[in-house]
Amino acid sequence: MIGPQNDCSGYWWMEESYGKAGGGTITAQYGFNYHGYSYDNGWFSQSAGTEHNEGFTWLGFDDCSDIVGWMAVQGQGTFYNVPVSICDGSR
Repeated sequence: MIGPQNDCSGYWWMEESYGKAGGGTITAQYGFNYHGYSYDNGWFSQSAGTEHNEGFTWLGFDDCSDIVGWMAVQGQGTFYNVPVSICDGSR
């Protein structure tokens, strides 16, 4: 999910979440790719029956370029979302 920050700065924020229905505990990391750079919030552990959310509000980005969110899971690989942009209303 992405949207404008509420501080009238013109910048936007992004949030990623994952609900884990079953299986064992994973060690994962949320992040996104933007303008050729990769950003993340570090690793976390998640067990079955939980939802984990990470917010990215410190970005200072204000243009319409696409971003690609991802989740890396140790031992399983990296899973990518489709590109989104705050300017086209895709959230």
